[in-house]
Amino acid sequence: MMDLHSDIIAAILNTWDAPTYDGSQDARQWLRAIEELCQRYNIPPTQRTEMAVKCTAGQANLVLTAMLKAKVDKAGVWSWADFKACVILIEGKYSQPR
Repeated sequence: MMDLHSDIIAAILNTWDAPTYDGSQDARQWLRAIEELCQRYNIPPTQRTEMAVKCTAGQANLVLTAMLKAKVDKAGVWSWADFKACVILIEGKYSQPR
């Protein structure tokens, strides 16, 4: 499957009714919703993480955007599986009682 052009991604994002993740929601539920949308719109696996990051807000957006840039700069891609595991791990760290 070929990667989608940035204009196509922007158009798809404008039509999505995707939930926005800001760190206060259940990450697993949000990830499932994003994954279902990616499957429905035939988003290539190599671009699912990018789509998910574009559906974030606040501090979650700042952190995940920086992490995505670092991963892409280093490895060329941040796999969907690794992204999901990372978000769930981060959520677990911040939801633990202190």
